[in-house]
Amino acid sequence: MMTPEKIVKKQIYQIQLRLLRSEESLRSLAEKVCQQGRILTGVPWCVHNFEKLPGGLKNDHWLTKLSVLLALEGGAKSIDQLLTVIRQNRWYQFASEDVWQVQLLWLKFVLWQWLRQKIIRYQNGLFFLRIQPKWYSDYQDKQKCFTDFIEFYTQ
Repeated sequence: MMTPEKIVKKQIYQIQLRLLRSEESLRSLAEKVCQQGRILTGVPWCVHNFEKLPGGLKNDHWLTKLSVLLALEGGAKSIDQLLTVIRQNRWYQFASEDVWQVQLLWLKFVLWQWLRQKIIRYQNGLFFLRIQPKWYSDYQDKQKCFTDFIEFYTQ
């Protein structure tokens, strides 16, 4: 079993490789993040996957989690608004389930993770950021904070 540190190192390495290959899905997201004065490899730890997520998503889960986080940074969102955000990603078709049910399950799982971590809160039918997750200036800065995040995450 891979440790959380190895999982994150692998994800960050994959991000850097894909950026070098200029993959469209990453390039547009990298440009959006860059316009905000951030870098893609500096995404908050809450975007990385430390728990298994429901299947169905063709993209990397962290990319879709990042799109949800960016949407919440723009203000409170309903579950329907967040579903609109994640529906922009590619999803597998299942014979036994409608895609929208798989998307809803995936989104609820991510939101539940973030509620447990006290990153978001739910009030009057809307999800809000409770805290502004820390974006890192570079990989070294991010790695220094890794231990603190793991301690917080596993509480």
